[in-house]
Amino acid sequence: MNRLDIVQFLIENNYADVNKTKSTTRAESTALVWAVRRNNISIVKYLIEKGAHVDYYCKKNYKSKFSTPLTLAVHDGNLELVQILFNAGADTNVK
Repeated sequence: MNRLDIVQFLIENNYADVNKTKSTTRAESTALVWAVRRNNISIVKYLIEKGAHVDYYCKKNYKSKFSTPLTLAVHDGNLELVQILFNAGADTNVK
C-alpha cells in the first residue's frame, strides 16, 4: 500500500511506531524498509522526518543480500532514494 495519508494517520494517532518491525516468515522489516522496497519517496521522506532509523539492518531479507534501506535503494537503482537516505545520515559502511 502506498498511501501516505494512511501512514500519516497511523503515526500521528500513535497506532504505529516508525521503528517497529514486522516479522513474517520472509522478512523482518520496518516501515522505512518497505517504503524503500516500493520506491515510495513521499513515505520514505515522511518516515525519516518522524525519526525512522535509516540504518536498520534486516536480519532476514528475502529479496537479496541487500539489507539496509540504503543498500536496497542502491540495488534498485533509485538515485533519488539513495540521496534522501544519504542526506538523512545513512551509513555507507553498513553491510
